[in-house]
Amino acid sequence: MSSTPSEAKPDDIVDWAGPDDPANPRNWRKGIKLIHVALISIFTLYTQVEPVGQDWRHGWLHDI
Repeated sequence: MSSTPSEAKPDDIVDWAGPDDPANPRNWRKGIKLIHVALISIFTLYTQVEPVGQDWRHGWLHDI
């Protein structure tokens, strides 16, 4: 059974250690943010394009 927000105990609340917490992604340097965005973008593009490449390698595009 999941608890509703009104039933959440103070021990269950996860938050940053403050506005300057280095673990908070909003406080990361721009280069680190860019690396994370680039990695996610590359993985997303690969998962969309790779099946087309598999079909091409197996030759069904040659039949068109």
